[in-house]
Amino acid sequence: MVDMFYSLNNLEIRNGVRKINLAIIFIPPLLLAALRMDVGTDYNVYLNEKIPGVLNNWNVGIEPLYRLIIKISAQLGNYQIVFAVTHIIIIYFIVAAILKNSGSISLSILAFWGTGFFNYSLNIMRQAIVMAIFLYAVQFIDSNKKKYFILIIIACFFHTSAIIYLVYFFVRNIKIRAAFSFVLIGILWFTKDIVRNFIVIVLDYIGKYSQYFGSVLDTNKNGWAFLIVNLIIYGLFQCVLSNSKSDKLLNRYVFIQYISTLITVLSSVIPNYERLMYLFMIVQVISIPVMVKKINSLSYRIIFIIIIILLYGLLFYRLFIISNIGDTFPYTSIFNSGDNTF
Repeated sequence: MVDMFYSLNNLEIRNGVRKINLAIIFIPPLLLAALRMDVGTDYNVYLNEKIPGVLNNWNVGIEPLYRLIIKISAQLGNYQIVFAVTHIIIIYFIVAAILKNSGSISLSILAFWGTGFFNYSLNIMRQAIVMAIFLYAVQFIDSNKKKYFILIIIACFFHTSAIIYLVYFFVRNIKIRAAFSFVLIGILWFTKDIVRNFIVIVLDYIGKYSQYFGSVLDTNKNGWAFLIVNLIIYGLFQCVLSNSKSDKLLNRYVFIQYISTLITVLSSVIPNYERLMYLFMIVQVISIPVMVKKINSLSYRIIFIIIIILLYGLLFYRLFIISNIGDTFPYTSIFNSGDNTF
């Protein structure tokens, strides 16, 4: 039996309906984001603080392009437009990235939801725009460096965290041997306090983000769910890479996944580490399909897909259904009244 994850997509390409299918698939999350009311911890922060602050020209830490979105929405007379436009941008770049780089719509959609990216995007909205732009831009990092830099600079005007993608450009071709990479993970695990002190010194020097240390976001707790998922997925990548000779693209995705894994290893010493982790974990939306497609054995491919489905299912259930991080449940729309939720 032909692998349904790939035969379906090849058929879609031949029939010329892949774009239509993607549009249909992404309409529901776009509507969920645009029509939500009081969903996500940052919803009221934006309505009561960020948006009024921008309109009154206060310093509320909003970058120029997002300030422009807020001002245009205010001119149109509805602050809800801010949430709609935000996810139009996010969904556009996610879809564009999948069309250009993913070998399987099904696996990309699985990663989009399973990583929890959509739920997080309801809170870290500006940073989610940055991540979506990077997901699209990464394809140009070698073939069209100018385009890559232009896209990342544009992203910086939505959220300054995009600067990290400029740094990534200069280390993108690093190759790490599998054995050494796991040894380094172990070393970091046992030297986390030293790493924390070093990070604090660096942030104090550059004068940004040091305020997070010692704040309520500095919980000193390990992000076990994200750590286990990222570590296992990194192991799967290494298994596939070991059987793929001179595969530059796969090696790049392995390195990006390694960065995500290292960040989760340090989760207890990096306040609000999820924001940093997602900057690279988002790439799983296109890297997971590429990894699975590299597996020649159909039986192994199915096993890998089952493992990934289980990992994402457990991650989403543990963090968003049970713990409800980010307060994205229950869902309430602008059409609901009273306590009616769904």
